[in-house]
Amino acid sequence: MVNITSQQIINLRAKDPSIIASDMARIIGRSRERIRQLLVQLQMETDVRYTKWKFCIQCDSMVSQGATICQKCITQNGWVIVICQTCNIFIKRRTSYVKRTYTSHRYKGNIFCTQKCFKVFIKGKGRGSTNDKNSM
Repeated sequence: MVNITSQQIINLRAKDPSIIASDMARIIGRSRERIRQLLVQLQMETDVRYTKWKFCIQCDSMVSQGATICQKCITQNGWVIVICQTCNIFIKRRTSYVKRTYTSHRYKGNIFCTQKCFKVFIKGKGRGSTNDKNSM
């Protein structure tokens, strides 16, 4: 059975996923500890200050860690707008390509605007660089 205070907590967390217990307590008029207890009872996150929230770049809904676009936007449209991981510009790609990069061992969910950006990203990660022992 969900009481009025629990329903208020659910509504506040739905509006702002990063709201902390002390702010909820101030709005609802209960103690911070009572809000924490209700959050535990509702099986909701009690400390959201250190959670990194990411949002879909098309519809602003929350996405999983490492993603830039939600599944709804990927399946709804034929094309999506994504961000190049190297130069941070917006680029348009087919949804099938975006889905493939999330499951690819090589790209690991990273999308690039050009092959040059991909090579810069690989060198920055320490892979693909060569040791120049002969040049010394």
